[in-house]
Amino acid sequence: MHSCTAAHRTHSVCGLPSCLTTRPLGSTSLPRAGSYNGARNSDKFLEFLKEKLEEDKGFARVAEMDKLALKFIAEGANTASIIADAETQAGKASKEDKEAAALYVTFMKRALDKVCGQ
Repeated sequence: MHSCTAAHRTHSVCGLPSCLTTRPLGSTSLPRAGSYNGARNSDKFLEFLKEKLEEDKGFARVAEMDKLALKFIAEGANTASIIADAETQAGKASKEDKEAAALYVTFMKRALDKVCGQ
């Protein structure tokens, strides 16, 4: 019998994986297989994951939509107006950014639905 933490009891997870597959968000390429050979503790594993995330930094980011997202989360924001602006901006996005821009609108609407309970 192995020793288990609260994470194992809750999520049936014990230990850390030795082999991971990663794929940049939105990528249709084959996943990259990688080995995790680091220390078997959560700090080192999180450091490994942060490095993988850093590799994808900026992926699916649209500068104009980032500005609207920051306005959306500001205290007292007129979220309905910002969503309308985001929809307009997403419509103007370049072919390369159109899909990512649409995600901003989707996530804003979902966030608003969660807050308002609609």
